[in-house]
Amino acid sequence: MGKDRHLIIYEARGQGRRTDLDLKQACLDTHIDNFCRIHTALQLIGPVDLCGFSFGGRVSLGVAAQAPELVRRLVLTGVPAERDAVGRLILQSWKAGMCVFA
Repeated sequence: MGKDRHLIIYEARGQGRRTDLDLKQACLDTHIDNFCRIHTALQLIGPVDLCGFSFGGRVSLGVAAQAPELVRRLVLTGVPAERDAVGRLILQSWKAGMCVFA
């Protein structure tokens, strides 16, 4: 953890409250490709730390397997997609102390 790192939080397409993504375009490979495109579009230099919640953990593992040059560290947890009070507190604490996640 460092003060010189950026924190990027994004919801994968079709996740969260917005679920209008065609399920034919919601496979794990599509999500991995989306992350790689985001990494490129944001002009991130070098590997990043990925913190994955629930399905985001699966996507993070997929990115690490298919594009290991983009990943420095993985932090994975099973916090459910619907965030109750405890889930919101966990997310807030991670946002305060972590780097980049998907």
